[in-house]
Parts: sequence; C-alpha cells; structure tokens
Amino acid sequence: MKWIRVIVIIIAIILVIMLILGFVAPKEYKVSREILIDAPSNIVFNHISSLRRMYAWHPMAEKDSVAIFEFKGMEGTVGSQMEWRGNSMIGTGIREIRNIEVQTRVATVMRYSAPWESRIDDEFILLEEDGQCLVRWSLIGTHPFPFNIRMLFLDLGEKADPEISFGLEKLKSLSESEYLEKYRGYELEEVDYRSTTYIVLEDSLSVENYHDFFGWAFDSLRKQLTEFEIEVSGAPCGLFYEWNEDGGWIKLAAGFPVAPGLDRDSVQTLSLPRSKALLINYYGTKQGSEEAHIAMEAYLADNELRAVAPVIEEYVTDPYIEPDTSKWLVRVIYKIE
Repeated sequence: MKWIRVIVIIIAIILVIMLILGFVAPKEYKVSREILIDAPSNIVFNHISSLRRMYAWHPMAEKDSVAIFEFKGMEGTVGSQMEWRGNSMIGTGIREIRNIEVQTRVATVMRYSAPWESRIDDEFILLEEDGQCLVRWSLIGTHPFPFNIRMLFLDLGEKADPEISFGLEKLKSLSESEYLEKYRGYELEEVDYRSTTYIVLEDSLSVENYHDFFGWAFDSLRKQLTEFEIEVSGAPCGLFYEWNEDGGWIKLAAGFPVAPGLDRDSVQTLSLPRSKALLINYYGTKQGSEEAHIAMEAYLADNELRAVAPVIEEYVTDPYIEPDTSKWLVRVIYKIE
C-alpha cells in the first residue's frame, strides 16, 4: 500500500503547487491598438456593429476558414450572438454584442468553452474628424483558475497584439474600399416621391447666411400653422431651387408638408408633382450635409441623370427631443426626370 500513499502524496503536492501558481498567476491581460481610416464613421461602424460583417475582417477568419458559425438575434443590436465551432486555434464559443452607441462605440463579449474556458471583452471606440475615422480596439482577456496558470509562461497580450493589428488593417482596407465604391460612403436609393403640398417661406440670400434663414423661417411658419389651424403631414423641409456658387447666393424655401389641395390666400404654398427620386439618409447637422450632396451629384453624373429643382432636405429628427447631433436624420431627396 506504500505505492498508493506515494501517489496520493504526489497528487497532493501537485495540487498544492497548482493552487500556489493559480494564486500568483494573473487572471487577465489587456491590449489596445488604434488605426486611422480614410472613411467616415458610418461606413466603419457598419463593419463593427454587425457580427456577420465583423467576421470578414476579424483575425479569427484567418485561423479557420471552414469554421461553423450560427447567428442569433437581430443583426446589429444588443443581444445578437454569433456561435462558432472551429479548430484548435479558434476553439468553440459564443460572441455577443452587449452595448452599442450609434457610430461611436460597440462592445462585445466572447465566451470560450473550448479548448478551455475563458472570456474576452472587446470595445471599439470610433472618433470621426474631417471625414476620417479613428478606431481604437481594446480587449481584456480573462482566464479563471486553473487556466490562468498558463499565463505565467505565455504572454497572451503579446500574442494578441499582432492579431489585433492585422484585423484593424483589414477593417481599414474594407472600409476605405466601400467608401470609394458607395459615393463617399452613402447608399443611394431610388424612391417614389409622392405629390406633396408645402406651406413655405421663400428667399434669396447669400450662401454663407442661408443656415440662419431656417431658424426664423420655421418659427414664422409654425405661427402660421397655429393661427390658421393647418395640420402638417410630415417633417419640416428645406427646399433648394438654385445654388449660385460663383455669385455667392442661393434661392431656397423653408416648408412644412400639409394636406393636398390647401389653397389659402393668407399663406404661401408650393405643390410638387409625383416623380422618381434619389434618396440619401444622412445623419448629422444641416451644416454637415454637403458630403451627401456631393455624393448625389457624383451619382447623377455617373448615371447620366438630371435632377429637377427643388432639391429637398427633410429634417426628420426633432433636435429638442434628441440632443445627439450624430443621430439627427436628414433625408436628402433629389427629384429626377
């Protein structure tokens, strides 16, 4: 029975050593890298907030090209998941989106069940300036006892560093290619513009002062709507008839869509007929919509289409309700022949 006692003592010694090593070994590692991408944040964000699209640039795809993936939940929303089963390099686990802030932040968690239990928390921060997007990818890897013992002998942070850099470079390539392909990053949609009547205030003024026009014009129109008990049928709009850059002036109108057939001498109205139109959904302030118009003009030229005045901007989001300017939706509409 001595040999049994020896085995028990050896096992006990090994367990004590493991307990000591597990106690002194770190349980997590941190890595953070960033890259500047020549594309706006809306393009980059779409590649990060979608788990399906993330797989196209994530370093995991390079390690196992035949791994099995299953996607659950509504794509691009908190709680959506990607479950994978792969080779020994990527293991088995579930990735879940745990937080999203539109065009600025995405946080996910990866829970590995094989080859050993571990967890990685990812955070992607997007900062846009002058049409470029700075992406900072940070991760914290967590290994519970006894799997944390291997961190005494292997620098997992150093191992993850080149993988993160590789993924960011691929994200940069995909985002910049899409930006060039989609006319400054905007998706153009052909829509059916319905005949619409507007109550309007028109003016011709210098280009540099036209943004100030909308403030008092919309206030004046709201007073008319209240005074004459006129109901609006949609969001306030800017209507642009002519833009003379050489002369430095613009002819435009502020308007509210109203019920068709409104005919009152006390207010000025404008009726536009039904037609085909091109639409860009732009997010941001009115002052920043120039890129969307440049994209629209490029599309018209490339496809030999002709726009019909006025160009319409629908200011869908109420700034008094939503203070975050990056979430203000402006529908840029070009009626076409």
